[in-house]
Amino acid sequence: MPPALSEDIRENISALTDGGGVLLEGLEEAIMGVCESFSGSIVLYDKAMCIDILASRMDCDSDEESYLAAVEYFEYNVAGLGLGKDSPGFFVSCGIDRKAAGVSVGKRNKSQFRSPFD
Repeated sequence: MPPALSEDIRENISALTDGGGVLLEGLEEAIMGVCESFSGSIVLYDKAMCIDILASRMDCDSDEESYLAAVEYFEYNVAGLGLGKDSPGFFVSCGIDRKAAGVSVGKRNKSQFRSPFD
């Protein structure tokens, strides 16, 4: 089992979410960070990692059954919690490979992405 979140990380999340960040017990390893938007800030989890963590805890006859049970559990019991504006977000990759596209992570490549303010 992974170590629990340090108190420093908990405090950072609380500060970044104005005390409203929902931490999902047992899924701490899947936290990616905090997602900021106009309506507020929420804790952001990696959905695939959440499902993998849940699947590893399922007592099923096969990996496929464990995965399917984990998906169902995640959709109903985790994503479907309905905690209002503080509900956590779940990151799903859309298949963008930044390195293959020639975009430096952390820096904007001006030849590919133009702002109307440039």
